Amino acid sequence: MGYPIVADTGLLTFLSFFHAYAYYGAAKSIAGDFASLV
Repeated sequence: MGYPIVADTGLLTFLSFFHAYAYYGAAKSIAGDFASLV
C-alpha cells in the first residue's frame, strides 16, 4: 500500500478492532442459533 506507516498502523488497528467486534457478534449469533437447536 502507498500509505505512510503511521496511517497504515492506525488503519490496521481500527480494522483489527472492527473485525474482533464483528467476529464476537457472529460467534454470539451462531452460539444462540446452536443453543436454540439443542
